[in-house]
Amino acid sequence: MGNIFNTNKTLKNTEYIRGKRFNKIPQMCEGVVDLNDNNIRKIENLPSNAREVKLRDNEIRCIENIPSGVTHLILDGNKIKKIENLPKGLKSLYINNNEITHIENLPDGLLVLSMWDNDIREIKNLPDSLVLLNLGCNDIRKIENLPENLESIVLSENNIEIYENIPKNAKHIHVRGNPCYEYSKENDTRAGDF
Repeated sequence: MGNIFNTNKTLKNTEYIRGKRFNKIPQMCEGVVDLNDNNIRKIENLPSNAREVKLRDNEIRCIENIPSGVTHLILDGNKIKKIENLPKGLKSLYINNNEITHIENLPDGLLVLSMWDNDIREIKNLPDSLVLLNLGCNDIRKIENLPENLESIVLSENNIEIYENIPKNAKHIHVRGNPCYEYSKENDTRAGDF
């Protein structure tokens, strides 16, 4: 691929550069950066003032070089194996459909965490600030270590046998596709198909 990055243009506000098949991140984006569906292998050259970064469906293996001001990060559909190097002020992280085996290194103020379709076996290391958690389609066997502030919990399509340890503040609980599903539906009005 030729050098497509020699440009003096600066894109402002929300910029979409989807499906262009870049293999590197151009140095021309500011604001909300949407680089979904490219061939990006390494996170680099993101603008320092970026607040929301979308890097869904790329070839990224490592989380790195995320600007400190990013509050919303979408890394679905990559090849990431470890959560690391996240900004301290991050509020939402979508890291579905990757190769992550452990929940770790999450910032304290995180509100939304979605890790659907990874290789998680154990719920642990969640920040107390979380209000929405999606750990569906993993290999979790036990509900444990959930923060009390959680309002919405998705644990569908795991291997959970016993419906227990649900925080009192939870308003919506999704456990379809688990051995405990029928019990949860019959015994907890918060559980169901939403």
